[in-house]
Amino acid sequence: FNGGKILTQIFIVWMGTYAIAINAIASSLAGAMQIPANALSLTIITVVGICIGSGNVDEARKFTKSFLVLSSMSFIVMGLIILPLFHPLISLFDPPAEIIDDIFLVILINTLVQIPIWSMSFITPSALRAAGDAKFTSIVSMLTMWFFRVVMGYILGVVFGWGVLGVWIAMDLEWGVRGIIFLKRFYGKKWLQHKLI
Repeated sequence: FNGGKILTQIFIVWMGTYAIAINAIASSLAGAMQIPANALSLTIITVVGICIGSGNVDEARKFTKSFLVLSSMSFIVMGLIILPLFHPLISLFDPPAEIIDDIFLVILINTLVQIPIWSMSFITPSALRAAGDAKFTSIVSMLTMWFFRVVMGYILGVVFGWGVLGVWIAMDLEWGVRGIIFLKRFYGKKWLQHKLI
C-alpha cells in the first residue's frame, strides 16, 4: 500500500518543482479538512468493537451509519471554513503566483469529492476491522491502491497530461471504488462471522 503511495509521489516528482509544491500545499490543506473525520474513524473502532463484543450487531450497524453521516457533515463544515479562507491560508506557504489557481482547483474538487466518498472509504473499513474483518479490508485497500490510484494516476496525470490534478482525481476514484466495496461488505453478513477473543 505504501509502495503505491510512493509511486504516485514519483509521478508528481516527474512533473517538476511546481507540481511538487502544488501537491504539498494541497495535501496540507486537505489534511486539515480531514482532522474531524479522522477522529471519527479512530473512535468508531472502539464503539463498534464494544457493540460486537456485547453481541449487539444492530447497534454496531446503527453507530456506523451515524458516523458515516457525521463524517460527511464534518467535511461540509471544514470546507465552509477553509475554502473562504483559502487566500489567507495559502499566503502562509508563499507559493508562486502561477500555481495558486492550480492549488485551489485541486482543493475545490477534492473537498467536494470528500463529502460523499471519504467516509465510505475510511469510516466503513474501521467498523469492519473492529469486528475482526481486517484481512478483507487490507486486501481491498491494497488492490484498489494499485489498480486505481497507481494505474489511473499514471494514465490521468502523466499520459493524459493532467498533472497533479490527474493524480488527485485517481486518488478520489480509488476512494470511491474502495468505499463502494466496503459498503457492500458492511450491508452483508460476512464481516460479522469472525470469532474474536
